[in-house]
Amino acid sequence: MEAVTNLVRHADATTAAVRLMIDGDMLRIEVVDDGVGLAGPAIGVGTRAMFEGALEVGGELTIEDRPDGGTRLVALLPVPEPGRGR
Repeated sequence: MEAVTNLVRHADATTAAVRLMIDGDMLRIEVVDDGVGLAGPAIGVGTRAMFEGALEVGGELTIEDRPDGGTRLVALLPVPEPGRGR
């Protein structure tokens, strides 16, 4: 939700896509837009929370400018085994 909120607030995008995929034992969440890209080195509270949340569950998060403009966020999060909770 935070990635989409940031996209709406800051990206000035005309199009965006959210993709969810299972890749082995990982959930891949990808948010891509055609907006202004990363606006500099400052990381806000919401973005920092996304990085920390991904690490907390054993995952990872990358955010990068796209070569053709806009931003691409990819979160890789472990999928828990059935009956094992989080």
